Amino acid sequence: MIFSLIETAKSERRQPTGNEKEQFRRQLRDMEDRYMAGGMVPGKGLTATLQKISEGWVLNEAGIAVPERQPTELFLDKPIQHAHLQFISEFEAEIPVDATLDSTPRTAYCPGGWNSNITDSNFRTSLVPGKKYMAEVYWLRRNKSSESLVKIADEQKRILPGALGGAILTSRYGDKLPKDFWVVCLDKPENLWRGAGVLLVPFFRWDGIGWNFFLSFWLGVWDQGFYIVLFREVSNP
Repeated sequence: MIFSLIETAKSERRQPTGNEKEQFRRQLRDMEDRYMAGGMVPGKGLTATLQKISEGWVLNEAGIAVPERQPTELFLDKPIQHAHLQFISEFEAEIPVDATLDSTPRTAYCPGGWNSNITDSNFRTSLVPGKKYMAEVYWLRRNKSSESLVKIADEQKRILPGALGGAILTSRYGDKLPKDFWVVCLDKPENLWRGAGVLLVPFFRWDGIGWNFFLSFWLGVWDQGFYIVLFREVSNP
């Protein structure tokens, strides 16, 4: 059993040796690769560990997965520098003074591409009408949970676009967005719709005809390769 390497050290009342820890990491990385490829179905506890590691968590001295602690410098006037986010592009986006989800023109969307639950009554927003933001597009280098992405946005003083931001981006700035994969327009839990008892996050994708604007679960993991858009404050004239 993979955990016997650590358990042996515990039973002998000592710290794992460097060789033991490296063996543990190597075996766990191998299990992670097989798990992510769908080649194994581990038990509940190991599944949680593998999910954490796939999101970028690291193993501490006791062999327990903990959040990666990497100092991230705060930039208020340029894109985020983070190990799990790859900056793709940025562009200025203005929030119309009369922007609402219910009044968003559907001309940018393919037939059936707008989820009927994306309404003003279901989703709130932190965006300021009439304000200009810098929209930053990032590619996820690792699997990331909604909670971890919100934490990054908070730490970096970013505004999350949410449903209204997604609607404005796709209907007005679609030519500036990635069109080869799903783009997440995350928001804080208090701004999201709780449908059937679960929080739901808007995300969108171009299908060659128009945009699809759908909902997915807050819980779970956004896969490596997804994109996310964050808004940065800019000085309005």
